[in-house]
Amino acid sequence: MPSPCCVPGCKSNYKSSLRAGEASISVFGFPKDEHLKMKWLKAIPRDKWAPTQYSVVCAKHFDPNDIICEDNYLLPDGTLTKIKIKARLVCSAVPQIFPNLPADLTKTVPLPKKSPDERNSEQQKCNELSNEAFEQLDYITNFQDLISNYSQKIVISDLWNVKIVGDTKLYFYTLNLNDPCITIINQISIDSDLHVKVFLKNNELSQNNLKWILPFELKLSRWSQLENLLTRYVL
Repeated sequence: MPSPCCVPGCKSNYKSSLRAGEASISVFGFPKDEHLKMKWLKAIPRDKWAPTQYSVVCAKHFDPNDIICEDNYLLPDGTLTKIKIKARLVCSAVPQIFPNLPADLTKTVPLPKKSPDERNSEQQKCNELSNEAFEQLDYITNFQDLISNYSQKIVISDLWNVKIVGDTKLYFYTLNLNDPCITIINQISIDSDLHVKVFLKNNELSQNNLKWILPFELKLSRWSQLENLLTRYVL
C-alpha cells in the first residue's frame, strides 16, 4: 500500500481516506539530487520541516505531463506496444499543484525561459537518465529480493492473496467466496528461479499467451513485468 502524502492538507493514502472509499494514489520519494530536492522543499508549503527516507509526495501535486505511466515494450514478433508501468517522474519534475490549500499558500514553480531546442535537448537528456534509473530500480535481483520487497516495489490489488512457501515458491491467487467451498479463480506462481506460471480458472496459460510481457523462457526479471501480470489477470 502506498505511503501517505506528506503535503499539508492532502489526505492521499491515509487510512481514513481509504476507509471512505478513496482509491490509493501513486507516490514519489524525494530526489537524491540535492539541488532538485531543495526545489521540492521550496515548492511544498511546509515550514521548518525536513523529509525522512519515508516521506513521499503523491501524484496529485505534479503536472500530469511529468508523470510517466506507460513504456514501450517490444514483442517477440517485432511489434512495439505500450504497457502500463509503475508511475515514475521525469527527472526534472517538481511538485506545484496544491488544491487543498488556501490560494495565498498555493505555490507554483516558474519554469525557466529557454528556447525550444534547449527544452527538447534537456527533456531528451532527462528521459535518458530517467529510463536508465528506472531500468536499475526495476530489476529483480533474485528470488530473495522478490519475496522480501514485492510489497514495497509494486502496487497490488486487494483482490490478490499472497502465499510464500519457504525459499521455493511465491503465489498470488484470487478466491471465489460465493461457492459453498472456497475456490481459487486465478493464480500466478513464481519459483526460486523466477520462472512464472499463470493459471486462469485452472487453465495454464502458454508461452504464446504470455509473450506480451515475458520472454520465451517465461522468466521474471523486472518489477514492472510482475505488476502488469497482476493488473491484467486480477479478474
